[in-house]
Amino acid sequence: MAQELQDIRTPIKPIDLLYALGFAWVNLFNEQPKKESLVLLLAHNSLETGVGAPSCHNFNLTNIKSIDGDGRNYVFYKCNELVKLDMARQFVTNAFKDGGAAYISGVRSDGFAWVNFEPKSKYCRFRAFDTLEEGVIDYLMFIKNRYIKDPSVWQALIDGNPYKFCERLRANGFFTADLSVYAGSVTRLYNQFLTLEYDPDKLPILSDVQKENIQNLIGLTMNITSDDIVLDKSTDDQT
Repeated sequence: MAQELQDIRTPIKPIDLLYALGFAWVNLFNEQPKKESLVLLLAHNSLETGVGAPSCHNFNLTNIKSIDGDGRNYVFYKCNELVKLDMARQFVTNAFKDGGAAYISGVRSDGFAWVNFEPKSKYCRFRAFDTLEEGVIDYLMFIKNRYIKDPSVWQALIDGNPYKFCERLRANGFFTADLSVYAGSVTRLYNQFLTLEYDPDKLPILSDVQKENIQNLIGLTMNITSDDIVLDKSTDDQT
């Protein structure tokens, strides 16, 4: 049964995340991925959770939201979203109705506004995992399943194309930040991480208990639908 966990920081070394991504890919799709695809995922996560040294909350890569009934443990932590001003106002109203708190911290000239959420608003409820392997599998299947109606998202990942990947993510509502800035940052990280050495023969070896937990999570990820909450996921300590 899903339960609320204590919010903890789970920093990850880039090389460890690279191998965890490779492990997840092999176990989910029964094939060896291209290094470029894994590096693109690493770059994307690094931008979302801490450039150079990803620092997730409870192994939640890219701050994926949690909703009632998704079967996952969850945590609450402060976050902010960049949305249209009328939507920001609606979020503030709904947050207080839900017993949480929210406020608009800034309005841009283009009609978008930053809205900050405080626990325990449902808008700052995030998935939580016990291990890096679990978080990586959930993240990978989220990308695979969430955008199944737009194959270009997954194809850009297969191709190892940072700009196209970011462009398609933005077109499908993953983020609302300026595309050139976001994609430029992911591309820079991608080029940086390409220098990391990756040997598929050195992927993690798990115990029987760990394997069972992973298989259970794989089964759970198959239930991800396009109705899962996805907003421009910026935590309170990001720039």
